[in-house]
Amino acid sequence: TESGVQRLPKIGLTVDDCLNHFRNTVSTLCCAHLFPFHFFCVFRRWIVSSGKDRLCLLWSVEHFKCIGAGIGHTDSVGSIAISQCLSSYESKKICIFSGAGDRVLKKWAFPARGFDLPVESEEIEALPLLCSIRAHDKDVNTLALSPNDSTLASGSQDKTIQIWNCHDLTKKGSLIGHKRGIWKIRYSPVEKTLVSCSGDRTVKIWSLDNYACLRTLEGHTASVLSITFVRDGRQLVSSSADGLLKLWTIKTGDCEATLDNHDDKIWAVASSD
Repeated sequence: TESGVQRLPKIGLTVDDCLNHFRNTVSTLCCAHLFPFHFFCVFRRWIVSSGKDRLCLLWSVEHFKCIGAGIGHTDSVGSIAISQCLSSYESKKICIFSGAGDRVLKKWAFPARGFDLPVESEEIEALPLLCSIRAHDKDVNTLALSPNDSTLASGSQDKTIQIWNCHDLTKKGSLIGHKRGIWKIRYSPVEKTLVSCSGDRTVKIWSLDNYACLRTLEGHTASVLSITFVRDGRQLVSSSADGLLKLWTIKTGDCEATLDNHDDKIWAVASSD
C-alpha cells in the first residue's frame, strides 16, 4: 500500500478506482446466481459490470467488493454477460463475456478465489482472458447467453446478430434482416428462438435451427430499444423511443396492448418472470 491506498501491482487499479467505475461509468450490469433466471434471487453471489472506462469488473454481492477486473478493451464496454446455468456453477466453469465499441468480443475466466473469498480480502485479480475476436464491423451493443450457456448471441450497430459457440467463440450462424443497429437481444426461455429489437422500429423473432426470421413485429414509430419476455415466454414486451410499451403474443404476432404513460423514450424494460 501507498499512504493506505491499496493498488494492484499487475493491473494498476485501486479499490477506489473500482468504486468510481461502479458509481460513474457503468453502462451494463448483469447478476449471476446460484439458480438461473432469478435476477432478484436472494441466493445471488456475483455481479459483473462494464463501463465507459473500458473495464469489466466482477463484484462479490456478499461482501460488496470488487474481486476481479477484465482489462483489454480499447473502447467503452457496452454489453456484458455471465454464465446463468446452474451446472456452470456446480462445475465451477463460470465465464464472463464482454462486447465493446472496439467491435471486439472477449471471453474471461472466473477467478478460482472468487468461490472462497475471505471476508477481509481486498485483493483484486486480473480476470484471465480466454478468447478475443473481432466480432462485428461496428459497436457491439448487446449480448445474450442461451439458457444452457452453450451459445452466445451478439447484436451490433452493423445491423447483424451473430451466434457464437461459448466454448471457443467460433461462429455458428448469422441473423441478417434488420435495417438499423441492434439494441437488444433475448433468448426465449421456452423455445429455440431468439428475439431482437432494432433502430428500424421492429422486433424480430428468429429460429435458432436455421437462423431464419420467423416473424417481424411492427407497430412502433421509432427505434425499439429494449425487450423482455413475460408470462413464461409466451408474450413479449417492447419499449421504444416513441415513448410506448407494447405487449405482443409470440405465437400470433398480435399486439395485445399499448401502454402510453412515459413522456419520452423508454430505454429499458424488465420483467419479474
